[in-house]
Amino acid sequence: MPQAPQTQQQVYEAVRDRIRESDADITNFSPNSPERALTDDGFAGAFRALEHAKLAVQLSGWIAYAGGPITEDDLTDLGIDPDVVDLDLLNSLMEDADLDALAARNSVTRDPGTYATGTIQITTASETTTVDAGFRVTTDPPDALAFETTADVTPDAGATTVTAPIQALARGADHNVGSGTIQTMPSPPPGVEGVTNPTATTGGENPETNAEFRERAQAAIVQNSGGGTTGGIEGGLASRFDGVDLGDVIVDEHRNASPPNADVIVNGGPSDSEVQAAIDELRPSAVEHTLVRPTLVTIDVDVDLAGTGVDTDAVEAAVTQYLAGLGLGEDVIRDKLIQNVMNADGDIDSIDSLTVSDSSGTVSDDRAVADQAIAEPGTVTAVV
Repeated sequence: MPQAPQTQQQVYEAVRDRIRESDADITNFSPNSPERALTDDGFAGAFRALEHAKLAVQLSGWIAYAGGPITEDDLTDLGIDPDVVDLDLLNSLMEDADLDALAARNSVTRDPGTYATGTIQITTASETTTVDAGFRVTTDPPDALAFETTADVTPDAGATTVTAPIQALARGADHNVGSGTIQTMPSPPPGVEGVTNPTATTGGENPETNAEFRERAQAAIVQNSGGGTTGGIEGGLASRFDGVDLGDVIVDEHRNASPPNADVIVNGGPSDSEVQAAIDELRPSAVEHTLVRPTLVTIDVDVDLAGTGVDTDAVEAAVTQYLAGLGLGEDVIRDKLIQNVMNADGDIDSIDSLTVSDSSGTVSDDRAVADQAIAEPGTVTAVV
């Protein structure tokens, strides 16, 4: 078990007592004395920081804690009193690289995220202007997001506008920006008079968080041990088949049945026979596990927007992407729909109405989804 750090007071008192027991002629440890400052704020404070560093090193050896963030509940589970730990200090010492190194032992690497892409329309001084790849454009300051063109472009004969493909310079979903938001040129090349993006940029995804990465790495460890457990079956299927994540697999055990058995709900993957063969390989030998495909819950969304120049295609794509990304048993959250709509285009002033419906009719609140079901996008319509 990891060792809890001593408090600064404990360290100070231990040092003070040892000095008093020594032959040193140091006896004044009053609050404002130099001796107190050196032993308490000086040595004891530095030693306590080192003990936090030692705890961080110990935790880096556990995949459940490597990389952090460490919480009070984590400390309690480890038998450490949260009151003696400076969590801000401890988490500042946790390194993502430690989790990466542990996961790499099981051939699992972090998803770095993806770059958003799109197009810009460039206005030129003449039809002979050539704009080279690498031309940088941004959204408005102060929080400017940078993109660059990925191909050389020249207007057609008689034209002074040309469309160029662009890619974000950094990975992340924040670079999925609405139409008309990329209009700044930090260093315009000769002959270029203006730019804009007629459609939203899409495809940007954030790097995998420690929590997401840790879940995959733990599943791989269980899977590499040969299956035989619920986690082994879920992790084994997620690792074996492209397009199947941990959120796409649920093992529903019926322990009180005679004989005991289990349903394995799997969303995606290859044919039923291939998935069932993998389940048979991973399951405990004495317990029958049967593949069950999830019930599809089709969700239709109609949204009425207020604004000028709103890219309704981008709004529809954002809502569709949210619904398509839900896993088994994940509810359709109305606030998430609203968030995705508003983030899709900066020209949206407000949402006049948002109607969500399924096969039974209009859904006025969140739409609960059963464990053996999964939501899928149906007809998504955005109008202004």
